[in-house]
Amino acid sequence: MAGGILVVLYGAWSLWGTGLVEARAQRQLLSTFKEEVLVATPTGAPAPITLPGTPEGEAVAVMKIPRIGLEKAVVEGTSAGALRKGPGHYPRTPLPGQAGNAAIAGHRTTYGAPFSRIDELEPGDAILVTTRAGTFRYEVTGSQIIRPSQRNVLVNSSDNRLTLTTCHPKFRATQRLVVRAALVGEPTSPAI
Repeated sequence: MAGGILVVLYGAWSLWGTGLVEARAQRQLLSTFKEEVLVATPTGAPAPITLPGTPEGEAVAVMKIPRIGLEKAVVEGTSAGALRKGPGHYPRTPLPGQAGNAAIAGHRTTYGAPFSRIDELEPGDAILVTTRAGTFRYEVTGSQIIRPSQRNVLVNSSDNRLTLTTCHPKFRATQRLVVRAALVGEPTSPAI
């Protein structure tokens, strides 16, 4: 009987308790990031781009996906600790808005489940990402289901895209759902 209660409590923590942890981290990250961007760009001039070496778990962007009502701070890194705070930028990929394949991972069922509804995105849907370099618009081009070992979706590309990855199907991690979006307009140059 006690074992059954523990299993139920663990399940409740995994689905709802972790969301509280993520929500608290998101409030702090969004507030701090928006304040930094406003202070850095009082005249509307482009702010400096985040330099390589941003500490893991620190906000590097704010991502909005209107179709699914998502607005989340994106943190640097994809470790378990970083993803507890929200979607995480893959460190070896360009930041959103820069040339190449910018990639972001996010939980689908725990820690606020920021990517729980990305399977609803359709070609042409907007993804808006604000970094310290400005706001960039991406438009969804498609999605695919892959094996977890297929890491080629993170390889840099000659086109300017955003790649979102999450577990598939919901409540399991046997596959990955990948959503791709193309940058509308020109990329910014990375900081030197």
